[in-house]
Amino acid sequence: MNRPLKIIFASLAIFLLRTTCYAALIDRGYGLIYDDVQNLTWLQDANYANTAGYDDALYGYNTNGGLTHEDALTWADALEYTDLRTSIVYNDWRLPKTFLEEGGWHAGSEMGILYYIGLNNVAKDLSPNMGLFVNVQPYWYRSSTEFVDPTFDWAFRFKGGPDDWTVSGYQATADRRVPEAFAWAVRDGDITLNAVPEPPSFLLFILGLMGAGLLKKKINSRMALYNKI
Repeated sequence: MNRPLKIIFASLAIFLLRTTCYAALIDRGYGLIYDDVQNLTWLQDANYANTAGYDDALYGYNTNGGLTHEDALTWADALEYTDLRTSIVYNDWRLPKTFLEEGGWHAGSEMGILYYIGLNNVAKDLSPNMGLFVNVQPYWYRSSTEFVDPTFDWAFRFKGGPDDWTVSGYQATADRRVPEAFAWAVRDGDITLNAVPEPPSFLLFILGLMGAGLLKKKINSRMALYNKI
């Protein structure tokens, strides 16, 4: 096999490998990632509350994106995110859900399914794959599910810190009252890909004039025909 063909086949193999690895996660562009395993859309920025300066404005100082449970719920519920491709504003965000309310290394939540299935990671991974996502923090991420003790909520950890790597992929609880755990916004379903942006008002005005001109010509033509009869 000659060199150009080898390069082509090698490139194709790499492409197929990447497609297989990320088959469950589709980059929709403009900061939106579709999870076709769970039929969810995640923000690509896993610390968007910090990126947008929400924590600074809320607390008066930078918590690096850390929020209390109540503040995290409020942030996700009030979040409006614009898809610049279609100009659609998505305002139906929420925190991820926990299904299996027990601690451990398992896919018992939407974040756990993302970690183990969507991103194809294993428990206690020293360097877990975060794929298409950015700003994933090495600490707990809050879910919307409360713990039996009202001072805690269920949380998930995608990455361990330098001294506690064993918690990568681990589900546990976080103190609801302290603005330390992070919030990752998610919404049900896929985004709208085939929306037609509304034309600008000036374009509608021009189209209206054109329509009026055509209508006038049609009326004049009919009147001329009528006068000949």
